[in-house]
Amino acid sequence: MTLEDGFARLDGDGLDAVLLANWLAASSSNIRIIPGAAVNFLEPFHVSTAIATLDFVSEGRAGFLVQHYDGSRAVHARQAIGALNGFPAAGSAALRQDVLDVVDVVRGLWDSWEDGAVIRDKESQRFLDGSKLHYINFKGSGFQVLGPSITPRPPQGQPVVATAYRHGENPSVASAADVVFLHPDRLDIANLIRTIGTADKNRVRAFVADVVIDADRKRRPSGLPVH
Repeated sequence: MTLEDGFARLDGDGLDAVLLANWLAASSSNIRIIPGAAVNFLEPFHVSTAIATLDFVSEGRAGFLVQHYDGSRAVHARQAIGALNGFPAAGSAALRQDVLDVVDVVRGLWDSWEDGAVIRDKESQRFLDGSKLHYINFKGSGFQVLGPSITPRPPQGQPVVATAYRHGENPSVASAADVVFLHPDRLDIANLIRTIGTADKNRVRAFVADVVIDADRKRRPSGLPVH
């Protein structure tokens, strides 16, 4: 289950995707829950700890849906929340690099705690084995993150990172994900999968096609629009 999130203030009461995902996690037992985060507008440290916490609540069923803003979507975002100091121009390569940096930081923070870092040793009065916590020392073009995380290593180690690929987008963000959602009616699926797959041959990816089938197409009256 994926839960998309927004970037603007909600009218009235509402929960962001991660909060709703935690409620769903506590109320379910089998489904994988993948909340979205508008990463161009959020601190990567907070995104990482939020997804790690969800992985504990769901007992290893969490994922992270990377929602990025490029082109016209970035323009609409700026109109909704106002201009932000340092926010990259719409359509720029800096927007994509910002997203890739966020994914790197989120993954790095998940790995900043080794397995077995929480020892709860009464005799030595130590809760943690400090030698199993590590800085990530990330330095990107837009931000720096020292680490380590304030949340222990998630039960999965590395929760699933997913994103949606839209027609005409640069495939670099999709290349950084574990799961890529596609809309095949407007894509050359074979070439796209080949392009994304060769970007990082060491990463195993799953491609999920969002297919819409109109079973009544032949019986539809002429002149009636098909969506």
